[in-house]
Amino acid sequence: MTRALRVLNVEDQERDVALLTRHLTRAGYEVISERVETPEAMRAALETEEWDVVLCDYSMPHFNALSALSLLQETGLDIPFIVISGTVGEDVAVKAMLSGANDYLMKDNLTRLVPTVEREIQEAQSRYARRRAEEALRESEDRYRDLVEHSHDLICTHDLTGRILSVNRAAIALLGYDQATLLNKNIRDILFHEYQHQFDDYIRELQTNGIAHGVMAVQTRTGEKRIWEYTNTLRTEGVAAPVVRGVAHDVTEQKRAEAELRRSEAQYRRLIDTSFEGVWIFDAELRTSYVNHRLTEMLGVNAEEMTGRSALDFVAEDSSTDVQQRLQRRARGIKEQYD
Repeated sequence: MTRALRVLNVEDQERDVALLTRHLTRAGYEVISERVETPEAMRAALETEEWDVVLCDYSMPHFNALSALSLLQETGLDIPFIVISGTVGEDVAVKAMLSGANDYLMKDNLTRLVPTVEREIQEAQSRYARRRAEEALRESEDRYRDLVEHSHDLICTHDLTGRILSVNRAAIALLGYDQATLLNKNIRDILFHEYQHQFDDYIRELQTNGIAHGVMAVQTRTGEKRIWEYTNTLRTEGVAAPVVRGVAHDVTEQKRAEAELRRSEAQYRRLIDTSFEGVWIFDAELRTSYVNHRLTEMLGVNAEEMTGRSALDFVAEDSSTDVQQRLQRRARGIKEQYD
């Protein structure tokens, strides 16, 4: 099966092009070639076509291999450039190779032509694949960096000693330090004092499980206490040393609101518990959820017996049906309110 091979011949002799083509055709290639012998013609050929290899005579009346190589390098194209000549010595060959030529062959000995062309094309393809992989990696890193920098989450990395390696804008803004200052700090430095002793346990959890969840209290530059909920992971593969990647949410206001709610509920319960009036709380099904101490005294029943039972269970049998009806209307009102 023939393989297409696109060859740009920088050569002033048509017969030499024919000789090279014959060697390549015998090796199973379908050679698609163009011959140029001036800088203008070579530049035009590089701009209008794609080439697998450039085969260049060292010396021509209007051009030479070093000039041709320089022209190719100016374009930024990664095309194998092989010098082929029969009139120069080893010193010139070395000069061409030092200038960036991929190889050098003599016209009177073309036994290495095919393997040299194949090797250089394969290496060029490998370089192309590496560049694509590196470009993809850079793009991925750029996207990740962009996400990190614009994230509302607090993101940082640190090593297993706690030394901060990177930190995003959200964390910088919340902590109040500049980036350079934070990168000179250890995680322990910003932890509130009652959390500092937990750091070693946190590191052991990461080393054991590869992940750690929890809550930490940090201290801002102005001394304010902030509460962070974090999920941090340990990365050991593909890095020179283990790195901890941390993602946290600032939950300070949430924790304050929860604490205030608990205080308010406790205060409300104290008021109810010490009230001189009986308080009876039930749901839409009339199931008792809470009674205060005064009501249990009035009914002579303890709170545990009443909790979860219907309010109707505690209405005397000889009571008027009006009491039961009022309770039922009250229950219907609760249902309608929440439906």
